[in-house]
Amino acid sequence: MNIREKMMKSLEGKFSFSYGADQTVEENTDKKEQGSKEILQDVEEDNFEDPSKEEVKREVHGQEAEDTEVEAMEKVGLNKLDEEERIEEKNLEAMRDAAKEENASLLKTITELRSQIEETKANSDSTNQDAGEQVKSLKAELISEKEKQKSLEQAIDQLQKEVKDKEDCINDVKEKWMLFKNQTIDERKAAEESNNEAVTSLRDKLEASKAKANELQVIFNSMEAEKEQMSEKLLEVTQILQQKKYDEAEKLIELQRKYDEAFEKKDLADRTLDYTRKIVEDQRAQLSTSVVKIQQQKDMVSRKEMERQKSMKEFKSDIQEKEEDLVSMEKIIVDLEAQLSMSEENRKTMEGDHEQVGILRKKIEELEQMVQKSEATEKNKEVEEQKKVEFVNSQTNEIQEKTNENGKLEEKIAELEHELQYVKTKHAEQNLEGRKKLAVITLVLDSLKNKYNLNPEHVQVISDLEIDIKNITHSNKVSGIYILIYMNVDEF
Repeated sequence: MNIREKMMKSLEGKFSFSYGADQTVEENTDKKEQGSKEILQDVEEDNFEDPSKEEVKREVHGQEAEDTEVEAMEKVGLNKLDEEERIEEKNLEAMRDAAKEENASLLKTITELRSQIEETKANSDSTNQDAGEQVKSLKAELISEKEKQKSLEQAIDQLQKEVKDKEDCINDVKEKWMLFKNQTIDERKAAEESNNEAVTSLRDKLEASKAKANELQVIFNSMEAEKEQMSEKLLEVTQILQQKKYDEAEKLIELQRKYDEAFEKKDLADRTLDYTRKIVEDQRAQLSTSVVKIQQQKDMVSRKEMERQKSMKEFKSDIQEKEEDLVSMEKIIVDLEAQLSMSEENRKTMEGDHEQVGILRKKIEELEQMVQKSEATEKNKEVEEQKKVEFVNSQTNEIQEKTNENGKLEEKIAELEHELQYVKTKHAEQNLEGRKKLAVITLVLDSLKNKYNLNPEHVQVISDLEIDIKNITHSNKVSGIYILIYMNVDEF
């Protein structure tokens, strides 16, 4: 790489530095130092005699001096800006500390750059001295070589051509450097003007931002006060809602307890009613069976009564016949007694009739035995009839007792049905009252949810309560429908 290419690259780096608007002071200084070092290095690397080399060095040193002045001006400007910022930001402690730290870091960087530039200058001076000595030694060697070796003239001519090229390149570099210098001065002026305008606009913006910050602080304070008031009101409303929730929960628990008690009573009444119905059905079945039996017994008694009446008629007829026979027998006995008396009177006179008298006595005894047998048979018949009458009377009394028991059972069944009707009515009234209370609670919860701006947690609690109330209302409604259907009520 020849000197021209290196110088063009260094100038391109400088121009790119001059046109870069978003680069910092450290980057600009580094690029300037790098360009100066490259130019000095390129000049020092050439081991030939160049009359314009010292002029290039002076230009480079002049550039470094101008860069130093620019840095000093930039430092002064930065210090002024920092001082103004410190004055304006006395009340903003955090921003001031940040600005101090940033300024300290910038000052440290500038100091380091200045020390580096001074070291670079010292190195460049020593390098220039060494280069002058080397040039002198080279001149002496060149003169001696020209005298000794004429064969090197072509090389010298070539070197002279290169020197001319380098002179042209240096002239181009000078022109570009002057253009860059003028352009840099204009840019610095424009930057200073823009910086002044920016500082003025920043001051105006700072004042406006301070006023706006004060207004925002006032608004924030008022919002904080309103927020505290709203928090207190919300806390009070939350406490009221919590208390109401507890009250409603207690009421719901009480209603649930009453409902459970009513349901238990209803269940007990249902079980009692079922048991009573079963008993009544059993007793009705027994009653129907007993009625059938009683009817059969009545039929049997009536048949027996008819038989008894028939037998009584027959017995009476037999008795009448027997009485007639007895009358006839009595007559016969009387006649026989008369005849016996006559025979006894005539016995004395009629001894031959003794056998006839014995026969007559035997007949009389037989007749008496027959009368006794008929009397015994009559007594037995009367005893049997008496037993039949007593049996019929006992059956009649038993039927009467069972009829009385059935009447009592029917009265008890009527009382139980009346009591069951009362329990059903009471349970329906309690269900209706519970539904009314649940409806009132639902309305209160809806009014609370619609009137106050509640938290989602409170709204969720109220929604859960409403769901529980709906479930209780549905179960009560279903049980009430069953009860009212059982009570033969048309409307619910």
